[in-house]
Amino acid sequence: MSHPSVMSPSSSSPLPLIQGDGTFCLDSSDAFAKACTPPLSSVGLQYSAVAIMGPQSSGKSTLLNKVFGTSFVEMDAQMGRSQTTKGVWVSKSPRITDSNATVLVLDLEGSDGRERGEDDTNFEKQSALFALAVADVLLINLWCHDIGREHGSGKPLLRTVMQVNLRLFNPRKMTLLFVIRDRSPMTPLDKLAKLLTDDLNDIWESVTATQAPPPPTLREEGSAGAGRGSSLSDYFDVRFTSLPNYEERPEEFAAECVVMRKLFSPDCSECLYTWPPAVSSGEGGGRIPGDAFFYSASQIWDMVRSNKDLDLPAHRVMVATVRCDELVADCLDALAADDAWKHLLRRCESSVAGTTDNEGDSGPFDESAAAIGALASHAIWRQLASYSTSAAHLDPGVVSTKRAELLRKLADEAAHLASTQLTRLRARVLAKFTEDVAKLPDETFGNGMAKAVAGARDAYQASAAAMLPSSQNLVGPARSAIAVGGDPKTKAALPADVAATLADDAGELAQELEAAPGAAAAASDDDARFAELAAEAYGQAAFDEFEKELSEKADFALKERVDVVYLAQGRDVLRRELGEPVMALLDECDVGDMWRSIRGLRASSVEGIAAALREVLELQLEAPEGIVAKCLERLDKDSTEVVQSK
Repeated sequence: MSHPSVMSPSSSSPLPLIQGDGTFCLDSSDAFAKACTPPLSSVGLQYSAVAIMGPQSSGKSTLLNKVFGTSFVEMDAQMGRSQTTKGVWVSKSPRITDSNATVLVLDLEGSDGRERGEDDTNFEKQSALFALAVADVLLINLWCHDIGREHGSGKPLLRTVMQVNLRLFNPRKMTLLFVIRDRSPMTPLDKLAKLLTDDLNDIWESVTATQAPPPPTLREEGSAGAGRGSSLSDYFDVRFTSLPNYEERPEEFAAECVVMRKLFSPDCSECLYTWPPAVSSGEGGGRIPGDAFFYSASQIWDMVRSNKDLDLPAHRVMVATVRCDELVADCLDALAADDAWKHLLRRCESSVAGTTDNEGDSGPFDESAAAIGALASHAIWRQLASYSTSAAHLDPGVVSTKRAELLRKLADEAAHLASTQLTRLRARVLAKFTEDVAKLPDETFGNGMAKAVAGARDAYQASAAAMLPSSQNLVGPARSAIAVGGDPKTKAALPADVAATLADDAGELAQELEAAPGAAAAASDDDARFAELAAEAYGQAAFDEFEKELSEKADFALKERVDVVYLAQGRDVLRRELGEPVMALLDECDVGDMWRSIRGLRASSVEGIAAALREVLELQLEAPEGIVAKCLERLDKDSTEVVQSK
């Protein structure tokens, strides 16, 4: 009998992880991970994996069900001793829940089964290597009567475990728990353990005689192996336990399985694995977080099937790379779906188009700069914090590299929003500047112009700083919460539902950062780098564009005022002082005296008007010498035209 198909994966139903033909069921395992309580995506490193190996029909599934409370299909003895488990199955223990522990249980196909034949040991070796690579504890289920027998079913299995271990590059120290089934009251457990230990050492010496074992990574904190181990104990922590015959003494068997369960309970001092799991920063150290467990397992199985030696450190880097790429994509998708971000984009689009959006907002975009900055900063900071929290347990080097990539992409996403709003801000500030300059009296125009330029520059810089996502709004949840909810002007400028969502999010994000060691510091580093990228992407360019337009506006305003002053205090005065006197000279003087008198009159008038005009242009308007010179040239030319017109 074999396991039934699992149509709707759940944490209480066994899942076919690897089918009998070697196919890895990644899609269904992802569904299983989401169905777990809690989901594997939320457990971080707070999980363990236990696998079992042993001869076919030796009661492996029965043992797992009694110890872990799983529901793997058990052999029906009345139907004969045939293969029950095909491939590798997985389930979550519903019985071990202390310290919020998640224990994944893997049931492997039995060894020496007649279904695969005596010569087909390939799947057995592959599944053994797979178990050594993914499990924290490997249970080896053996018949008591096989211990000490040269050709019993136990020795080939032990040799397989030792041999495949050599294919692990820099392996972590593995706990092997030998479960001796159908113990005899005539032979004490310590005697059986001694026989098994001798067999293990003999097999280890045999399999390492022609191939030196790889350097181990020990499980104890701070003991990452740097040299080559020489003994079995460098690679395996071997434990022993025994059980009575299940069919003859079922109640005693079940009771002892309950006792054995404590070996996998984090709250038990005799737990077979460290809890919470330690993270080693040395080469080969570290664990795969729960949300990447099945993807990691699928890649390990692919390497096993391809007959490649397993480089576990390199594998962890690969898994971290894939997982971080997924997190970056998830963050960008989440940003696009963020209520605050959507509100900003919607308002930008409606203000640019001059239309009314679906929710009744209409241009122009009238949120305050502080409100825009708070909305944008919060939306972006949330994704940075989410990434830091989700990636906290992955390879640090990969996490850092991909964080920089995320920051760059977030800056690119913000560029359009910032560009649109900075363009509107520039237009608004320049319009106000033009309006203010137009109101300046001639007497104080020069000084007023300088103040207006400085004021426009300060107004633009202040509003741009408040509007752009910056380090001042990204350094932490406390300041983010204040920026969103504490500023009355900001709060008043936001839609009520958006403001409420932001206030709730700020508290949630603070809790997320507190729960993930190092995430708060990483988020602080993130925001500083984002500020640099933001300035690189659009900040300085936008300011340079503003300076250029401000200078052009100031020059135009000055030239326009100079023109007005010239017309009133240059040309019009010239016409009054030259017009009637020239006509009188034409009527009164003879030709010779007339032109000499007109030239003298023109020169004296231009000289007086030019002196007064220069004083106004230089002292009041503070016009540069080039503009003053052109005005005086224009005055001289206009004086000639006045005389000629008469």
